Amino acid sequence: MKPIWLAITVAAAIAGGGAGGVIATKVMAPAQRNSEPVATAAKPLDDKPVGESRNYDNELAELRNDIKTLNVKLSDAVTAANDSKASLATATADYNKRIAALESRPAGTVANSGGGTSPAPVDESSPEFAAAVEKVLADRDEQRRKEREAEQQKWMEDRWVQENTTIATTLTEKLALTPEQVAKVNTVLEGYTNSRRDLMERGRAAMESGTEFDWRAEGTKLSTEVTEQIRGELSSAQLSTFNELVGDQGISALQPRGFGGRGPGGQGGGRQGGGGRGN
Repeated sequence: MKPIWLAITVAAAIAGGGAGGVIATKVMAPAQRNSEPVATAAKPLDDKPVGESRNYDNELAELRNDIKTLNVKLSDAVTAANDSKASLATATADYNKRIAALESRPAGTVANSGGGTSPAPVDESSPEFAAAVEKVLADRDEQRRKEREAEQQKWMEDRWVQENTTIATTLTEKLALTPEQVAKVNTVLEGYTNSRRDLMERGRAAMESGTEFDWRAEGTKLSTEVTEQIRGELSSAQLSTFNELVGDQGISALQPRGFGGRGPGGQGGGRQGGGGRGN
């Protein structure tokens, strides 16, 4: 019977794998109890003999965990790839902007290391460079001239206000002017200021054009006109006192001390002893 059972055992092992081997072993066990043990087959997956029963649940759980890990890594790889793609798209857009900026830069400019543009190098010995330098210097001188004129004008305006205030106060106190007379005198003095402003403008225009202009004569003429206008607003008694106050100098005699002479820039009627300010 041994050959028959041996054949059954081999057939069962071939057909059923490990389970067939177990069945054959159980069947053969009574007959082979006193014989030598049958050799087991080769180890299929681990150290357990083929002939023993085994539990695959742990191995399946490990494989499923490995699959989950691989899926997470795959997802991370996809995310990293998307980020890299977005970064490359941003860099490409920046390069395109840079190219557009360079292509549209004005003629005569070159790109600098900071990403902007700088004027192209110029030939300092060229006529164009000399003309540009000359223009810069001329613009600077013109700006300085305007600043000096503005300074002179402000100084004169402040001076005229002080003069008019002093004259009006002196006449009001010395001549006992009525409120109506005070108003008329103030109106005359305001006209005086406007006339002196016009005198300044005419004098500057004459200087710029090279035309002769007598500042002292023009100023004396204007002062005489204003003096006569004020006389016309006074009574006989007031007129006598007024003539004593102004004498031959006219209204200029009532101006605050410290005025007269030349003002800023060397124009007549400025601060006493002044030659003008130079810049």
